[in-house]
Amino acid sequence: MFIALVLLIAGGVLLGAVLALLEAIRNRRRKPLWRSIAHIAAALLVLYGFVGFFGAALSATGGLRWLPSTTQFPMGFVDGAVTDREGNLYCPSTPFGRIQVYDRNRHFLRGWFVDASGGSFRIHMDPEDRLEVVTARGQTRYLFDSRGNQISKSHYPPNSYSDFDHWKGVPVWIPTPICLLPLSSPFGSMGTALLGIVVLNWTGRKKRRSPRDAPTPTDKPPRSNSRSDLTRRRADMATKLYLILSGVIFLLVAVFHFLRLIYDWPIVVGPRTIPFVLSYVGLPTSAAYCGWAIWLLFRDTQPR
Repeated sequence: MFIALVLLIAGGVLLGAVLALLEAIRNRRRKPLWRSIAHIAAALLVLYGFVGFFGAALSATGGLRWLPSTTQFPMGFVDGAVTDREGNLYCPSTPFGRIQVYDRNRHFLRGWFVDASGGSFRIHMDPEDRLEVVTARGQTRYLFDSRGNQISKSHYPPNSYSDFDHWKGVPVWIPTPICLLPLSSPFGSMGTALLGIVVLNWTGRKKRRSPRDAPTPTDKPPRSNSRSDLTRRRADMATKLYLILSGVIFLLVAVFHFLRLIYDWPIVVGPRTIPFVLSYVGLPTSAAYCGWAIWLLFRDTQPR
């Protein structure tokens, strides 16, 4: 059910981003060259960021388990990695709900998914070179061999997740191409999308007509072109749909931050707990972006 909800939201957001990209391409001749290039690049950033964000959510909730173990996900900075006696490096990725193995030269070997219900998990190497995994959600304890085959599964109550704080591991850097680095974290993906939204709104502003440009009684009315009018109407519809989807997404983010502050919801990423001060910042920021999208929507719908 949760996977279907993620797919539904992701499909709507990606549709809006694609429509915004098509609108930018169609209107490239009606704007200065630099503004058209910036508009198209911003739409691509929005699409890229949302693909990374919802792709990570889909992966963490088990929607990408059909991928083979040879598929490598971008990792970047990893906190909590462990090594075996052969020097192989085991890297946990909470955003993807996945463990990836690298040799001593940081070359990718294999990877597998961990059923952590979209939450955080910790890993530990036992004396027999078997990988132990504990999850925060569901309080589950797994045991894997070095190939990623599950040996056992159990639950660890009455212990709590904090009882495994000594499973710290080490921070490592996995070489990742710069173009894929934002995809290694949902914060990077969402930041990329937000940057694209800001640039998209800035480059999409229509130039206000000055009093000099106002038509005079002697000016001839412009010729009507049904094809260009249809293209303009389609572009306006795509922009409105994109603004609606952006406003809804930022509204949901603001509601999440608000509920987290009210009910003291903990967010654990790897071995660290996200401080509540980020929600104090995220709540007004996401609400401001939501209000901005609504303001742009009503401004564009006002008769000229």
